Amino acid sequence: MEKTTKPKFEHMSRTIFEQLIEVRDSGEANMFCFNAVQQVAMREKFYELANYITDHKSEYADFILHGKEEDVKD
Repeated sequence: MEKTTKPKFEHMSRTIFEQLIEVRDSGEANMFCFNAVQQVAMREKFYELANYITDHKSEYADFILHGKEEDVKD
């Protein structure tokens, strides 16, 4: 029987990834300060990113530590 595995960051879309990079590159928030990242995201109307952090905190933190662009689903 073949074992199927879920993508490591199964909830992160290309849109969320791009929004996350914009927030990171702005330098306005420590990326581990969830509330600060969400505030910047909301101000910039990055609602997908703000919701992703709320709904998938551990996946978000794991991506910040270990994620790469190629880990993101299209």
